[in-house]
Amino acid sequence: MNRIRVFSFIVLLGGFSMSAMAVPMASFTLVQLDAINTPGEFRVDVTYDDGDSPSGAGLTFIQLDVSASSANLTAGGTDFSRFSFASSLPASWSFFADADFGIGDSIVTFNVFPPDSATDALLEGLHTVGFLSVDLSGLAPATSATVALALPGQSFGTDAGQENVPGFEPGPNDPFNFFFLGDLGGTVSVNSVDIRTPGGPTNGADVPEPASATLAMLGLAALGRRRRRA
Repeated sequence: MNRIRVFSFIVLLGGFSMSAMAVPMASFTLVQLDAINTPGEFRVDVTYDDGDSPSGAGLTFIQLDVSASSANLTAGGTDFSRFSFASSLPASWSFFADADFGIGDSIVTFNVFPPDSATDALLEGLHTVGFLSVDLSGLAPATSATVALALPGQSFGTDAGQENVPGFEPGPNDPFNFFFLGDLGGTVSVNSVDIRTPGGPTNGADVPEPASATLAMLGLAALGRRRRRA
């Protein structure tokens, strides 16, 4: 979508003037590390575009939500303890509220506060947020599943945010002047990855068709007979 169409869309919905248009966008991507041997291991990247904001404000809040993953990984959306996360964010970034996934808890959140945010905010570009692991133990071999990040508005939602944004006033209980990208007319996108647990024909060498297996056995038997005659 080109930037002019995005600007027009936000003018209609939010009543912003064209001169104030700066459309921040954060795209979260799950990158599967090894689909065959470790299908439950992912790198989590975020690509941030500040929308040509004159403030150059970076991201100071990251939230990951795995509630859109398939039911066989989440006990039907009630237990997220199969998931774990290791952050790759700068050391000044801390868990904002949720330290890890667990029973009934589908999100992890990170925040960097002033004064560290002045130097450690995520500026425009590609950043690795960390590594997501999904424990696939107990699932049958060659079980299909989907690992997915939820969009804002789905449960808590995967999201990102900024602080101290010029022209925006904080809420009465927000001393850090913090805003989700949606508050600023921005957008967040996510992806999903279909996986298959190790084992079975899809995670190793192809299993021959029954007819092929029979022919192979007959061939070995014939070879054995030839060798015995020699």
